[in-house]
Amino acid sequence: MNHRTDINPIIKAAVFHAQFETIHPFIDGNGRTGRALLHRIIMIEKIMNAVTLPVSAGLLHNIDDYMESIILYQNGNYFSIIEQLVKSLDIALAIGNLVIRDIEDIIEKWKTVITERATARIWEAIYVFVEQPVVDVKFLSGRLKLTERATRNLLGKLINYGIVKVNENKKRGIFYQAPEIISVFDYVSDLSILRRISAG
Repeated sequence: MNHRTDINPIIKAAVFHAQFETIHPFIDGNGRTGRALLHRIIMIEKIMNAVTLPVSAGLLHNIDDYMESIILYQNGNYFSIIEQLVKSLDIALAIGNLVIRDIEDIIEKWKTVITERATARIWEAIYVFVEQPVVDVKFLSGRLKLTERATRNLLGKLINYGIVKVNENKKRGIFYQAPEIISVFDYVSDLSILRRISAG
């Protein structure tokens, strides 16, 4: 079924997921693995170009309906699991719009406090933190193609502007995080938010 082009990709993804959960190949972790595979299929089938918020969060917002749809699938009713996936994609899109709006607001706020010239690398750095809210010096220097020394200087400026905070871990080392961006993803991952969106 993976290579067939005559089946709607959403139907293909839903059936693949339900079939994996039906086979239940592992002693533990079938749910997590099945949802991870679902995201992979969504990307392969180009249903969505990027899956920022797990679509599986939409499946799990009402666990009873989701489990019932798996049981119905096992009894020959494909419609329910397809409907569950469509609802989950709708929720993911709504969450995506919320994330875009909130992050745009944060960036606009950052622009009011940063006093660097328009060509300064700090402007590029803030967008790296939007994509990857927690980084270390090596990662950021690689993304910006700067020396580690120049990257540390840039991070110092971001810290002074209140955009970035240091998170030091004795085992893992020193990391730098953008708390406002992290808070957006914490907010939209809250199941109560998902329930409100799905009810709307």
